[in-house]
Amino acid sequence: RHRRDETQVPVPAPVADRRGLWVAIGLWVLACFSGLMFRPLLPLDETRYTAVAWEMHHDGQWLVPHLNGQPYHHKPPLLFWLMNLGWRVTGVSEMWARLVAPLLGLAAVGLTYRMARVLWPDRLQVAVLAPVILIGCVLFALFSSLVFFDLPLTASVLLAWLGVLRAAAGKGSSGWGLMGVAMGVGILFKGPVALLHAALPALLAPLWIPRRPASWGRWYGGLCLAVLVAAAISLAWAIPAARAGGPEFSRMLFFGQHAGRVVGSFQHAKPLWWYLVILPAMLFPWTAWGAGWRAWSSYPRCRHEPGMRFIVPTFVLALLIFSLISGKQPQYLLPLFPLASLALARLLDAHPFADRRAHRLIP
Repeated sequence: RHRRDETQVPVPAPVADRRGLWVAIGLWVLACFSGLMFRPLLPLDETRYTAVAWEMHHDGQWLVPHLNGQPYHHKPPLLFWLMNLGWRVTGVSEMWARLVAPLLGLAAVGLTYRMARVLWPDRLQVAVLAPVILIGCVLFALFSSLVFFDLPLTASVLLAWLGVLRAAAGKGSSGWGLMGVAMGVGILFKGPVALLHAALPALLAPLWIPRRPASWGRWYGGLCLAVLVAAAISLAWAIPAARAGGPEFSRMLFFGQHAGRVVGSFQHAKPLWWYLVILPAMLFPWTAWGAGWRAWSSYPRCRHEPGMRFIVPTFVLALLIFSLISGKQPQYLLPLFPLASLALARLLDAHPFADRRAHRLIP
């Protein structure tokens, strides 16, 4: 009995089993710096976001972001703050402004590795494969050099999920605290969408949690506490900013932007089925990889594992919710890509390649 209990304790991954993480970091460096070196800032989004950060630096107005002298309510300020903090150390440079979001994308790669270690502590091959699969997704690789808010949001959501898993392991106070802080940071990166991504696994806990908690009321009470922590962090900026920005800025900040994206989007309106059509292209090359499709034959054996029950319902429900929202863009699904990478890594671990050399060369 003593020996059986010992096998259930996660052990640190040996250095050799971090090779997938190091390969993923190398691929991130290649994707990121090739983008930074060989193309300029792209209009309209990248040029607009760096212009907002520059006006914040020029005017010293950190509370309310501005664009062309007008209050800018479209995005929260955390990415602009990080650009300006770097400029205070290194001086104003385009390179730092373009590195902040990609560095947080790199953090998302590392957090995906950590998720694999937590979900499958006894299956090191999953942790080897998952980061490489993530950076290999064409959409993730493309955004690894772009000044956008989606990879910072992805890192925040992964950190919140690690908090949920920590709470499920019996460390409720630190787990819910970590989740609340991560959600608050995610809101300051991209708004309330961080709550949607981060809270889904906690809401679906009866489907995947390995050991039933003593009280589901206490579990969902912890989730409510995490949401309150996130709200306190975000409102600590939003309320003073709304007062300083004026009535129109306040209305758009708290209501107009979010309602406009959910129903009858003024921008990026797409039909209900749009994500289903473009998802294979976003996950390329894995959706065109025969070994990956053959690995799905092992899903019936893996589907009852807590890790797969954590991933699959969260991914499916989030995809459904984002399909129902009027405004759609490919990058809105980036926080779900670590889930897809973890699932494929687990299936490949359960279904080894027939010809490993050839199948590894193709991707």
